[in-house]
Amino acid sequence: MRVWLGFAILCGAPIFVLTLLDVFTGSHHTTGDTWVGLIVPPALILFGPVLPKVGWLFGRGDRKFMLDFLQQTVAAGVEELEMSIR
Repeated sequence: MRVWLGFAILCGAPIFVLTLLDVFTGSHHTTGDTWVGLIVPPALILFGPVLPKVGWLFGRGDRKFMLDFLQQTVAAGVEELEMSIR
């Protein structure tokens, strides 16, 4: 997440600041739609901490399923290994 936030801040902050300058002073430092420059950089920074939490909420019921699956898979692997040694 630190890499994502660092990238989002390093790339997004100048775009956001230049777009704000364009809006308030009427200059033309950036080209394209000004709303993209105002919304996308803060959204990228916000998605850094928010998306992992959303993923955790979606996957909170899968912990028991994953543990059961791993226990069955490892047990089957051990049984197959014991059968091949005999």
